[in-house]
Amino acid sequence: MNALARVDILVNNAGICKLNKVLDFGRADWDPMIDVNLTAPFELSHEAAKIMIPAK
Repeated sequence: MNALARVDILVNNAGICKLNKVLDFGRADWDPMIDVNLTAPFELSHEAAKIMIPAK
């Protein structure tokens, strides 16, 4: 994000879902969903805020 001159808006629009019975649902199913649905938006928002807040 350092290459960007400015960030006016951030749209975190990504998500994945795997449906399965609870007893058939393991960490191999869970971890990628958490990474895409929670961790990635948090990290992207955190980095964007470093640019957006000072420019306010």
